[in-house]
Amino acid sequence: MAIKNKRLKVIGFAWYGLKILLYLARKGKLKMAWNFLFVSLFSRDSGLALLDPLFRRFPRLNPYPWCIEIETSTACNLKCVMCEHTYWHEPPKFMTFDQFKRVIDQFPRLKRVGPSGIGNAFLNPDYPRMLEYLKKRNCYVEIFESCALLKERDIQTLVDLEIDKIWVSIEAATKDTYEKIRVGGNFEKTLSNIRLLAQLRDKARKPLPQLAFHFIVNKLNIGEMLPYVDMVKDIVGDTKKHGTFIFFTALLYFPEVDHLRISVSEELKNKTDERCRELHIFNAWSDNITVDCPASQCMRWNEPFVLVSGDVQCCCAINEANQRAYQLKHSFGNLFQTHFRDLWHSDVYGNFRKTLRGNVFPPICKYCRAFLAKNMLDKGKQ
Repeated sequence: MAIKNKRLKVIGFAWYGLKILLYLARKGKLKMAWNFLFVSLFSRDSGLALLDPLFRRFPRLNPYPWCIEIETSTACNLKCVMCEHTYWHEPPKFMTFDQFKRVIDQFPRLKRVGPSGIGNAFLNPDYPRMLEYLKKRNCYVEIFESCALLKERDIQTLVDLEIDKIWVSIEAATKDTYEKIRVGGNFEKTLSNIRLLAQLRDKARKPLPQLAFHFIVNKLNIGEMLPYVDMVKDIVGDTKKHGTFIFFTALLYFPEVDHLRISVSEELKNKTDERCRELHIFNAWSDNITVDCPASQCMRWNEPFVLVSGDVQCCCAINEANQRAYQLKHSFGNLFQTHFRDLWHSDVYGNFRKTLRGNVFPPICKYCRAFLAKNMLDKGKQ
């Protein structure tokens, strides 16, 4: 019965996607609708990745990237206990609009962009202009947002531009726990911003932005998972109408957060799943890793991640390991200085792909989530 219910929920979630497609088509935004459908079917982070089996078998068929993530800011007003940014010593930096445009224009068939990164993007005064540029190119735009600093004009911008998906990063159901985790944040203000975002979207009678919720499980908040589900329902209102999603994830691996790590019991998972079903909320669980996947099966390298400095790395999976200097040292090159197409066809990228096909992790992947998790698992077996 549980499997059947899960399938029914997935069908319901797909139905919400279809409603978005119909909405975009009725508005005459056909290119945006096509990109939304393409991303839903073929992307890894936002869709079903239907072409991945083909690309694994025939790596040469991998196309020039149509999906990228780009870091627009490394400034942040918060000191979140689980985030690598809290433990950095480098000065904050903004990407300018001209730098952003220079990067984006290197990908002529771009369909999906994640313009977030390790920082608060809305601290960058050019950020609204960046989002507007992406939507002018009809891109599917997916962002992570703490909602801690948003002003009403920022929230209105997100609704007016019809940003496709906003991952709301809030990991607590009470003020005390929230402000222990997101140090410097204000629980009431954050909740007010999220509610206003949902209200302005509903007032405009739009299905976009889609609100999804990201809950990073740790020792401080594990007791609030069930109240959190209730809180999401209260914020969103009609969860059936809006295709509401909660993603429960584990902490990533770096020493400064090890004391916060905790496992969720099967009993608590089952209770949380049941509560989500009752409230018509789709939810999923992830440890942020796939420990049984060999290097040769990795497909994430076709979705490059561009750091605020312009340095490009294979993907986002090597972030949040608190090894920023290592990432910069092993980047493929800098897109402020070299066109990505030249890097894509260079020996640097070629040797990287060849190493992966040989079932070996290249140096840049040393702090990959899967690589670290597999090492942790192997140590546990010893």
